[in-house]
Amino acid sequence: MANRNYQEFCARILRRLRRYAGDRRGNISTMVALLIVPLVGLLGLATETGGWYVIHRGAQNAADAAVVAAAQNGLINPSGTTYITEARSVSANLGYANGGSTTVTPVNGQACPAPGTGSACYKVTVSRDVPINLIKILGYTGTGGSGTQTVSASAIAGPVNVVTNYCVLTLGLHNEGITLNGAPTADFSGCNFMSNSDSTSGGHGATNCNGSSFTKADLVAAVGTADPNCGGVAYSGATAIVDPYTHYATDNPSDLTDTCSGSYPGAVWNSSTIFTPVSKFCGNVTVNGAVTIPSGTVVVIQNGSLDLVDNSRSVTAPNSTIVFNTTPSGTNKVPIVESGGGTLSISSPNTGPWSGVALYQNRQNGSTVPVTQSFSGNKPTWNVTGLVYMPYVDMEFKGIVSKYGYSCFAVVSYSFQISGNGAIYDVPMSQCIQAGLVLPNNIVSSRVALLQ
Repeated sequence: MANRNYQEFCARILRRLRRYAGDRRGNISTMVALLIVPLVGLLGLATETGGWYVIHRGAQNAADAAVVAAAQNGLINPSGTTYITEARSVSANLGYANGGSTTVTPVNGQACPAPGTGSACYKVTVSRDVPINLIKILGYTGTGGSGTQTVSASAIAGPVNVVTNYCVLTLGLHNEGITLNGAPTADFSGCNFMSNSDSTSGGHGATNCNGSSFTKADLVAAVGTADPNCGGVAYSGATAIVDPYTHYATDNPSDLTDTCSGSYPGAVWNSSTIFTPVSKFCGNVTVNGAVTIPSGTVVVIQNGSLDLVDNSRSVTAPNSTIVFNTTPSGTNKVPIVESGGGTLSISSPNTGPWSGVALYQNRQNGSTVPVTQSFSGNKPTWNVTGLVYMPYVDMEFKGIVSKYGYSCFAVVSYSFQISGNGAIYDVPMSQCIQAGLVLPNNIVSSRVALLQ
């Protein structure tokens, strides 16, 4: 009897277990109860790390702005510590004030990453300690077990050199390299001027502007004193530019070999003149009519000048170079005669050994005394793209220079003077790369840049 009762009891237990196993009600609740801890941990991981990312982006913006402010302050006061206050003030304005859970750390004397050089850079680090909550369930206790997560961002800024390109460079050392005499309509938009002259005395500085100013020139720089009346930015005490174009003569010795056998009778160009890829003429050249020089020609005028005579004469020379070459025993001559008019339209080749050069006076000659070259109005009319290199010419413009091709016009001369309404139009430096010309340049200033 007892055995039967035990068997019936066991059977009832088994039936109840079978019913329980087959009953699906409450399964989800059971699973949720079992998974609630990891679910809360994952939710905390998503929300809290997302918040850290937002804080990091804000801290990075604050660090970027603060380090630029610190570096700019350092340019003004390089030996002081006010850059710290400046950086923290800027960071505070962006919601990251130094103190409490936030730390703003500016430091100077940092190594500069490219394109900066040296160790005159500034670094700002912005850090914030953020409490952690839900992800503690996953066992993470914060930075160093502190119960908080440290979110940091840093930035580096410092001075970088500003390379300035020039459309006018004068090479004379002890004179008024650049002079302006009353030119109310002078237009030098997009043009910078540089004088190698070391003159520093009063109104006879390296640049001297009388009666009006280069109101549209961007910068006028000089080794000596740059006259602030010349408009734009005047920069005195600049580093002299070593003549960057002497190499054309040494790079092209065969072009500049004197083949005239000591005789320079002169030549006349007209519509039937034959030009070869390298055309040489002995003595002064006179233009008679409309002359077109084939594209890609190098014309060498040996011991002579070019005279366009009057308004009925013209020379058109696309992608070509005209060289005024003087033998060691010769003397410098005025390259282009100021006559009754005429039109010179020439554009430099943008490739090859004379790339970027429109007119070139060979510097390697016996005379170092400059000659005066003056252009009044349309005597002749200049339509020039490329470099006009006349290192032994005191050059004066009284009229307009327009382009022939790309917007690129650069002059290297002994001195340069503008009188009357002399003007250079069409943003003269904007397309010099396309014209094949590397402009003369130097470094006259630096600016602060965010480097990292």
